[in-house]
Amino acid sequence: MIYPVVDYTDLIKYKKYVTADLQAYIDIMAAQTLRPSTNDAALAIGYQELVNRGLALEQFMAKYPKSNRYVQVANLFRETKYMIFYSPSNTPLFDYDGEEVMRANARIGYSAVLKRNPATASPLLQLLATFMSIAEASDFKKSEAVETFLQEKVSLD
Repeated sequence: MIYPVVDYTDLIKYKKYVTADLQAYIDIMAAQTLRPSTNDAALAIGYQELVNRGLALEQFMAKYPKSNRYVQVANLFRETKYMIFYSPSNTPLFDYDGEEVMRANARIGYSAVLKRNPATASPLLQLLATFMSIAEASDFKKSEAVETFLQEKVSLD
């Protein structure tokens, strides 16, 4: 599929002329332009950066619920949340080989984010903290408890 890609870094120079919500939107999209989250169905950024992008999107939605960019940000948040808890198909969160163990980089990255930020600071962080707790109890394997949590709490709808 071919689609145009907007280089939001070109719009940074116009931020002073637009409203605060559009300034925040430009920042979010410029980060995506400079370093896309995925490439060829594989995660192209680190797990910490992935969560931080999710937090920025979540903050935008909380701060600007009436923004004309809310729907675009909400869609991007949904995609980012999916990547946090499932990962793209070419870099699955749980390796397909053998015991389906969580990738070490994900475990380290998610733990680092949770150490720096209180889980109570955000619904996304609360969800991630609960997920990591369940995963840890399963030795970071894709257990039935992990599957149940994902099905119940991380809806793809």
